[in-house]
Amino acid sequence: ESGGSLTINGNFEPSTGLITNYGTVTINGNMNMNAGSFYNSTPSSILTLAPTFTYTINNAASKLVNDGTMTIDNFIIKASSVGSLCLGSYSCLTTKDFTNNQTNGVSGGGAGFCGGTIVYTGKAYLNNAVASESTVRICEGASASVDQAWMLPNWSSVTLTSNCAGCGSV
Repeated sequence: ESGGSLTINGNFEPSTGLITNYGTVTINGNMNMNAGSFYNSTPSSILTLAPTFTYTINNAASKLVNDGTMTIDNFIIKASSVGSLCLGSYSCLTTKDFTNNQTNGVSGGGAGFCGGTIVYTGKAYLNNAVASESTVRICEGASASVDQAWMLPNWSSVTLTSNCAGCGSV
């Protein structure tokens, strides 16, 4: 329902299907996508995980499409699928720690498309190239750092802004 809200108290682990958010979803637990997909479907859609919890994309069949705003303390892409996270126009994902284990795990829609932004304020763990598109924007908070500096090229083709205050800063 457009403008509706849903609060889930506890871990949320959908294993099939598509969940579409047109309002506000708050999860007071971890969210593990094992084969299902989640669409944060409109510019006004909001997904929030309570502090200290983690959103993990575990499976190649899982997708997260963000066209709105997401606030998640720890975000992990484990899946073996290109574009496991798709950032829509002007979308914003704010996270403390960001982990990418999949080559080109983030998609911004391709050339000429205004992709979304990932803001991280803690650590980035880049075990593979994040994206092959410059439409994916990364905003590094003032105290953010990349674990193992030799991995820095794994930002790949993203547009990277350091000492960034938030999505509106890039």
